[in-house]
Amino acid sequence: MKLKITTGSTETLKHTLGAIIAIRKFCVFRFTPDTLTIISASLSEPQIWSTIAATAFLTYEVESVRDNIVSVELNIEPLLQVLRSFHKTASSDQLNIRLQRKNAVHGQRSASLALFYTEQNASGHLITNTFRIPVRVLNKESDERILEPLLTKVDVLIKLPLGITSLFKRIERYKRTDKVTVTGTRNGYLGLTIKEDGLKVTMSWNALLDVSEDERGSQSQSQHEVGPDEPLSVDVKLKDWRLGAKMCDFCSKVVLIISRGEALVIHCYSDDDQSEIIYFLSSVSG
Repeated sequence: MKLKITTGSTETLKHTLGAIIAIRKFCVFRFTPDTLTIISASLSEPQIWSTIAATAFLTYEVESVRDNIVSVELNIEPLLQVLRSFHKTASSDQLNIRLQRKNAVHGQRSASLALFYTEQNASGHLITNTFRIPVRVLNKESDERILEPLLTKVDVLIKLPLGITSLFKRIERYKRTDKVTVTGTRNGYLGLTIKEDGLKVTMSWNALLDVSEDERGSQSQSQHEVGPDEPLSVDVKLKDWRLGAKMCDFCSKVVLIISRGEALVIHCYSDDDQSEIIYFLSSVSG
C-alpha cells in the first residue's frame, strides 16, 4: 500500500475541509487513481461528498492491492491546522503527504498520515516540519458500505448567483423555529419560508434565476406534468440549511437541486473545475 502526494497550494483542500468541519470532524478520505473523495457521512444527518481531481496536485500516487484504492478515516481538525500553518509559510512551496504504517502492540498495525514541509528560519537554516495524524485504514467491505446518496427524482436545478448569500442570511434572525421550506419553480423562482410565533414569512430572490437541465438529460416528471410556476418545495432542518448555505461562500458556481418532499442538494464547483462539494439534506416532516 502506497500513498504519495505533493501539493504546492493547499487552497482547495483547505477550503473543502473548512466547509466540512462545521458539520463533523471525522471524515473518510478515499484515494483513487483519478480523484480524492472526502466523505462526511452519518445516519440521519446531512452528508458531504467532495472530490478533488488528482491533477490538482503536483504529485499524486496511489497503489494498493484493492484496485489502487486507499481509504482512511481521520480527524480533519489537526489536518486543517497543518494546512493553515503551511499556507502562512512564505519560504515553503511544497507540502508532502504520505501514508505510514508500523507495527504496534499485540501485533496490530497502526497508521498515520504524515505531512511535512521545509522552511527557512530567520538564520537562513532549513527546517523540516513533520506532523503525523492517526488514521484508520478501511478494508474493502467497510469502504464499500459508504455509498453516495441518490435522488429518486430531480424536480428542479437552479443556478445560484454570487449575491445569493444576502437572501440566505436574512433567515439568521429567526431563532425559535427548527425548519425552513425551500421552494423553487421551473421558471427560476427561489424562496425561503419560515414559520415562527404564528407568523409565516417568505423571503425570495428578487429576480428569476437560471434553471439547468438534470444531468441525466431532463428534469424528472412527477405523476403529472409540472408547470413552470408550480411550486416545488422541500422542508429541511434550519440548522442544516444554515451550514449548507455557508458553503456558497467557498465557490462561485453553485447549483441548488430540489427533489420535492425528498431532499435538497447544494452542489458547489470550484472556479478551475478541479474540485466540487455536494451537500445532501434529507427532508423532514411535520
